[in-house]
Amino acid sequence: MFILIIISTGFAKSPPGWIQKGHPVHARGIKDFVELPWDTNTVIAVGYGDNYGRIWKSDNRGESWSQKLYVGSSAFEDVDVDTSNYLLWAIGYRAGLYYSLNSGDNWFFFDYPNDIDSIGEGNQVIVINHYVYYGGSGSSSNIKFYRLNTTSNDPSEWHWEFVTTFDSCDAINEFIHKDNKLYVFARKATHDSVRVYELSLDAPASYVSLKSALPLIWVTDVKMHGDSVYIAGDSLMRVARVYSSYDMSTWDIIGEWSNKIARALDFINDTLIVGFYDSDTVYIYKKTPSGWEETFLPEHANRLYCIERVGNTLWAGTSPYGDIFEAIWQVGYGGTYVYGPTWVNGAEVHNDTIYFTTNYTYGEVYKIVDDTSVSVWQNFGDASEAYDITWLGDTVFVSMNSGNLIKRSNDGGSTWEYTFKPENANAVYTFYVKSDSTLMIGTGPYGDVFTSNYLYDVGGKYVYGPTWV
Repeated sequence: MFILIIISTGFAKSPPGWIQKGHPVHARGIKDFVELPWDTNTVIAVGYGDNYGRIWKSDNRGESWSQKLYVGSSAFEDVDVDTSNYLLWAIGYRAGLYYSLNSGDNWFFFDYPNDIDSIGEGNQVIVINHYVYYGGSGSSSNIKFYRLNTTSNDPSEWHWEFVTTFDSCDAINEFIHKDNKLYVFARKATHDSVRVYELSLDAPASYVSLKSALPLIWVTDVKMHGDSVYIAGDSLMRVARVYSSYDMSTWDIIGEWSNKIARALDFINDTLIVGFYDSDTVYIYKKTPSGWEETFLPEHANRLYCIERVGNTLWAGTSPYGDIFEAIWQVGYGGTYVYGPTWVNGAEVHNDTIYFTTNYTYGEVYKIVDDTSVSVWQNFGDASEAYDITWLGDTVFVSMNSGNLIKRSNDGGSTWEYTFKPENANAVYTFYVKSDSTLMIGTGPYGDVFTSNYLYDVGGKYVYGPTWV
């Protein structure tokens, strides 16, 4: 039996919800992450924490993380994969450019020669056909654009190649690769527009043309979907906007929001998800046939920096705790998001408090005192799922899928006792209290139903009960 907990307060949100995927050690903000195509269990995350730029690695799709690199007084901003050479590239503000030859376990700095000037602090990186394109920001009003030639298997033979100078521009915001062309989003030094340049990858490196301009002060994210390009950005008037374009020359506004900062976007199937923040509040919207709908929110996040596809799901990188969240769609429509999303198996009201059982991390039981907050009430580490909860007077019973299957507490959950185990059962899925206070249970794997009895020996020693007949 599965029960959805919906707390209605008059302001509806809709799926997806966001469930935490772990907290990388020392993380305060996650700026980007990438799944390794040659090992889809491995994910690399980059960001910052405690005044250090940091890189983390997970070998189990985000369940746990290990730190692989930290660089003082910096922040890593972006990471990309060279699938043909099995290389990883990470770039950061005051951190520079780093690469990894062994799936993110070790990282090496790649320096710039003295004759490269006005390249800017590291902001974006993209790898195409063994060329690593460097996007910098903030060095001059005529920022230079370089790429690193890594066509040799020997890193000592890698070398920088000049591409062009973006006149009157002071930052490279984003890259997108489309139709064998690289499109570069470069901010004007006057901070009143972002120019879109086209680099043909079939032509000499210096052949760059201006395609269009957008009335934005920064382009914060860009993604391909189908044959179109979608971007998120911010205007001078503190209006966050989302644009789309088929030809990179004409752009259509498909959404705008006042007093918000646009940070990230991506698609899950054909649904566009966009993330923002303002002051200390995160907002996430999805595009539907009837317009934009606000989704549930990642818990405790006050900034959202990135939304990326990892396998068939979306992940979001946040601050101030450096948490990573995964989008989950098994969550009820309407109401106020109070926790989850996960499976809620059973629920019970006791003394005006809602208690519900879940499969979240362990056999965990939560309680809702009001309709805006939730807290963990009990965590049973010897189970992976808590199925049901009920009361007989002041005695509470919780059923689960391991251990003794049913635990009870006579003191409101401060201490717990194991009851006798129903014979041949491996899980207790549900409770039912009869009018005479007899407790009945439904079990697996044979679908047996048991009823309780309490038989005591003289002196209070349990002989049979509480056991289950």
